[in-house]
Amino acid sequence: MKKLSISCFLGLLGMTLIAKAAPTPVVVGYFTKEPPSIFETKTKPFFVEQTQKSCPQCEIRNLTPYNKAGEYDPSALPAAIEGVGAGVTFLFFDWNERSSEVNQKVVDLLSRKTAEGHLLVASAGVPPTNEGSCPLVNTLMGKVPNALIIGELEERDRLLAQCYFGPEMLSAIRPPKALIGQGYGPLYFVTRLATHWDRRGSSEWVSYLKARKAKTKRIWAELEEFFPR
Repeated sequence: MKKLSISCFLGLLGMTLIAKAAPTPVVVGYFTKEPPSIFETKTKPFFVEQTQKSCPQCEIRNLTPYNKAGEYDPSALPAAIEGVGAGVTFLFFDWNERSSEVNQKVVDLLSRKTAEGHLLVASAGVPPTNEGSCPLVNTLMGKVPNALIIGELEERDRLLAQCYFGPEMLSAIRPPKALIGQGYGPLYFVTRLATHWDRRGSSEWVSYLKARKAKTKRIWAELEEFFPR
């Protein structure tokens, strides 16, 4: 009986240590205007490629609302945002647009989410071909307090042509050379944030990243300045 008790104790202790050692999942809630096929063939594979080695528990989930035709459904976006639960670590929107009465509810909902503690990363965005660019303060994401807005750099560290611009942008990131000019800059930032997530509390990241930006001597802070190895 004594040996059985010791054996049970050691077994329970081992299970406890394993449970404590299990890494916490990092789940990125992703919103896009692209069809599901783009997420499955481009976005998700790139995310996995960049995170699997150092963060196998990292995951990106497409939370975008679609209609029956498989197209982005803006009318269902408010409900999708409201439905984001505690299981989602932080949010990533790969698009932006001019603010208007039409998307004011989205601004309000995202502002509520950030106030509740959800971190939001968003692409600076590029206007439609029939619109000119404008300051970020006049865009949807520029209206959301504490949104981490990320632009993209092309060759020679030039900002992506025609993108929305302004001091609200945390930085502009240059993606891997083969993907320059394809909109991967913000996603590249997201992969680094995901792999470094457990190094800080969720409520500390916004102030930390803004402080890192303030210290840089570059026009655009690089990934290594935000996420030193």
